[in-house]
Amino acid sequence: MGLTFAAVAAVTLIMIQELQTTMWVLTCVVFTLIDLVGSMYFYGLTIEISSSILVLICAGLSVDYAAHIGYEFYKTSGTGDGNSG
Repeated sequence: MGLTFAAVAAVTLIMIQELQTTMWVLTCVVFTLIDLVGSMYFYGLTIEISSSILVLICAGLSVDYAAHIGYEFYKTSGTGDGNSG
């Protein structure tokens, strides 16, 4: 999990190149992994090869989704009243 998080942090920071957006993306990924692994614990699932692969796939999908949303927020300009500017 630590290596996955480090790789996600490095690649996200390199690709987005904005620290605040990267932190929000990493926060979303951490919360997703906590939710997933916590649910696995409460369902009594053991850590084996198939569950490890599914956790890594879920981490990748959460990175993909959060990074695209974060990048669009970073790229888009506007004002607080809803007018583009």
